[in-house]
Amino acid sequence: MASSRAAIVLALAIAVALPASAAGTPDGRHLNRIYRGDDGSALYTRQVGQTLYAFGEHPGRGTAFVLAGTVEGSAVKDTRYWFVPKGRAQGRGTIELRWSQAGARLVRITPGSDLPAVWQAIPPGGIQWPNKTVAGFQNPSPSNLTGAFAGAGSRAYLTEDTSSPGAVVGVVEQESQPGERPGVVIVLVGTRSGTTVTGAYADVPKGASASRQGSFALTVGANRRLTLGGVVSRSMTLDPDYALDFGRFAKRVEDKLAGNAVGWSYAIAQHGIVVVRKAGGQRLLAANGGPKPFTVRTKSQAASTSKTMSAALLLRVLGERGISVDARVAPYLPSCWRQGKGVSELTFRDLLAHRTRFDDGRVDCSDPYECLRKVIELGAVRRSPAYQNVNYALLRPLVPLVDDPARVRAIFESRGCANENDAINQAISSRFWARLKRMLDPHGVDFAFYVGGSADYACVYDHRSRRTKGVCPRPDFHLRAGAGYVAISAWDFVEFLSALDRGLIVPKATAEAMKTGFLGFDSTESGVAGAYVWKSGACPGSRTGIGCSALAMIFPGGVQAYAITNSGRNATGSLADLLERAFDAALK
Repeated sequence: MASSRAAIVLALAIAVALPASAAGTPDGRHLNRIYRGDDGSALYTRQVGQTLYAFGEHPGRGTAFVLAGTVEGSAVKDTRYWFVPKGRAQGRGTIELRWSQAGARLVRITPGSDLPAVWQAIPPGGIQWPNKTVAGFQNPSPSNLTGAFAGAGSRAYLTEDTSSPGAVVGVVEQESQPGERPGVVIVLVGTRSGTTVTGAYADVPKGASASRQGSFALTVGANRRLTLGGVVSRSMTLDPDYALDFGRFAKRVEDKLAGNAVGWSYAIAQHGIVVVRKAGGQRLLAANGGPKPFTVRTKSQAASTSKTMSAALLLRVLGERGISVDARVAPYLPSCWRQGKGVSELTFRDLLAHRTRFDDGRVDCSDPYECLRKVIELGAVRRSPAYQNVNYALLRPLVPLVDDPARVRAIFESRGCANENDAINQAISSRFWARLKRMLDPHGVDFAFYVGGSADYACVYDHRSRRTKGVCPRPDFHLRAGAGYVAISAWDFVEFLSALDRGLIVPKATAEAMKTGFLGFDSTESGVAGAYVWKSGACPGSRTGIGCSALAMIFPGGVQAYAITNSGRNATGSLADLLERAFDAALK
């Protein structure tokens, strides 16, 4: 084993080199302790060979730090400490400690430090086990890992020491209930080189189990997603958990929406909780029986943001049937639909990513069934792929055809694919609607295709001409589903978006593939914390001015937002820019 003094120099200009044994060394067990500081703080220490690792915290004073030093006789020398963002205090320092009373007492002999002067050993029952907190400080830049991270049932608080290039230290705590002792708490000390952090770790006795130590490797991915290996039997994925001022986030959004559209609503969620939801303006104007206010539960046209829901639905059904998104579409099409150029080669991914070379402009979609049949017959007629609504309208028959192929194919083929009395389109549309409802109901997401009567729904208007009668939802909207026509509140949509992002609707890996491959999403905005993936929607209204707008956005750190308006020619500006800038302004 290398000496601890040499180990600390190696890892940060202290990268600690330790053996990967699973058990603690016999010598030095007198410093495997829980201490109470003279300021009321807790200190959890672990000695491995000659190296002392420690994590200290005082939630009341907003301090938390990681410490590493070299044990020589009754002294702990070359001791470096760094505050980590489980507390608010920032900084670093160097001290020397002395132990006595067989390790039951630690004394700081270095004057002028911001750490306690004396720590006295206490039994495990003498501590309250403070656990999960938001980041007390953070640096959202991809080039700095300072902040809180969460995932795999654990929470990490890391500090990247810019005064010592490459130094990264932190503590990883297994999640536990308030007041419950965590199963494992790990101190990490390492160095960063590019997108990799390597170094040493040791359990400390804040955790119920404190017997492991060894080497770790931390890989830094896109949007500061971390993969921690070497600590447990499998890799652990940790995403940044940003501390946000949601009041500032909300105000930025509301200031831009209020008065700049006929009616509006937005909702913001983090880790499955809708933190903010607000609405304003009118859902119905006088020409449609109003004025009636736009509320947080008003169902308004989601337009093309409903494509994200359709994409998730197709991927869920494919997953349930064991079918790859890269499988070809042709075998699932009705045999009595003629297939045009290139159709036999198309995959489900091609549809979701708008890579088909189908052309909306070449088909008449006044008849929603004939529109789909004709586009398959024409095939790939564009010179290059482009965003086309028909790609998603095709999900209306494809979801039922994949979900229950024998029964749904029989609906087509028993009629020779002739849609007499709209029977085929009615059948597939009802199945699509029912399957979408079955996917969303467990997450409390309420939506509709047609809303009317006394329901809390919105018509769509021209913001600059408020005396003009608006266009309201029609009873046949479900017969055109797939690419749009969903009526939903911002509150409900962000509930869906949050469940999707957390891997509750489709597996987490599939949800990530949707974002990175733009399956049901349009693109990304480049913000302070990385890439923010988004999907926009707009009701056609370029000629009349009557329209709507919607924007769904997923941020790093488990945050999602959705904004919706029920008018065209608004003065809100780009909703994508609005949500991106509001999030950036909210970062603490």
